[in-house]
Amino acid sequence: MTLLHSLIICFALYSKIPMPHVEWTKENMRCSICFLPLVGVVIGLAEGIWIFFCTRFGIGHLTEVLVIAAIPIVLTGGIHVDGFMDTMDAVNSWQDRERKLEIMRDSHIGAFSVIMLLLYYLLDIAAMSSVLDRLAVTGISVHEFPLRILPLLLIPAFTRAMTGTALVFGKSARKEGIAYSFAEAGDLPAVRAVMVCWDAAIPIFVGITDPVTGAVFALLALMGYEFFMKNTEKQFGGITGDLCGCLILQLGLLLVIGYRIILR
Repeated sequence: MTLLHSLIICFALYSKIPMPHVEWTKENMRCSICFLPLVGVVIGLAEGIWIFFCTRFGIGHLTEVLVIAAIPIVLTGGIHVDGFMDTMDAVNSWQDRERKLEIMRDSHIGAFSVIMLLLYYLLDIAAMSSVLDRLAVTGISVHEFPLRILPLLLIPAFTRAMTGTALVFGKSARKEGIAYSFAEAGDLPAVRAVMVCWDAAIPIFVGITDPVTGAVFALLALMGYEFFMKNTEKQFGGITGDLCGCLILQLGLLLVIGYRIILR
């Protein structure tokens, strides 16, 4: 039952999908991070259903792309977007480490967070639109289309797998907060092993259908992860929940752009 409780807690926190009530004890939370990529699987599945619906019924391209951008927000309640905005306010304050951590705890929205969020979604929607446009004009058959769209649909799971890895391998910037609670509650050796398996399994799975895409996904994710770990250590002294949310969004954008470049 502990694994089931860990799954429920993970989805209760990181999604808006209704879950039964369980006690948030250390025992019940110990494996919760292991299930974080499954939240991404649900998001990817919803995006895939929407893309199929748009293709089947001739939904306009602008509507298709805008809804794809909205699906993760609807299914997660925007928890990672909130982390991205808090991080952007802190980073662009150019204050010292302690002051940046205080800014991330502040519930008020700053101008920099709004500006950077608008910039992020402009780039994300443009990249996603370009990918779908390219797939539509390359003469892919009905049977090939699901395989070509698969890497796009696995990005939400992959970004959450890499973020979970950062959380359990990285140092916490403060001894409080959700990220610290999950990291401390977990059986670290076991959770770390599971997250590494997620990190390897997703690009390998993508690589079975398209070796180049699988290799590029793995390379981009490792580069983004390494940059994130070094930068957060320098600026914040470690990982926080807000920084994890920021990593999910930034890695997602990086992978979508990378996939578009591969498609040429």
